[in-house]
Amino acid sequence: MTLAEKVNLTTGTGFFMGPCVGQTGSVPRLGIPNLCLQDSPLRIRNSDHNTAFPPGTTVGATFNKDLMSERGVGLGEEARGKGVNVLLGPSVGALGRKPRGGRNWEGCRPTICGASV
Repeated sequence: MTLAEKVNLTTGTGFFMGPCVGQTGSVPRLGIPNLCLQDSPLRIRNSDHNTAFPPGTTVGATFNKDLMSERGVGLGEEARGKGVNVLLGPSVGALGRKPRGGRNWEGCRPTICGASV
């Protein structure tokens, strides 16, 4: 991979284009497509006819792993159907304990994270 291809692959290229809040670059020579990124943890933003899902903290507070899984599958299926490749959101585990993490406030208490993973 050339330096220009590496830069293109790791640089954001689009902002609020369709359901994408951002996109990665692509490397056509190697067959690597761009990725559509979406950052709403409750629904697929900037799209029509979407489902409003309950917040992760609400679902996590039930400690019901089946419900958590159903929510994740539902979000994933809707995202895939709208052309979204990556759902951005809060992290769990060791990454969620970093004080400089930008989305840690959206995460859950460690006990809820432990129950959901």
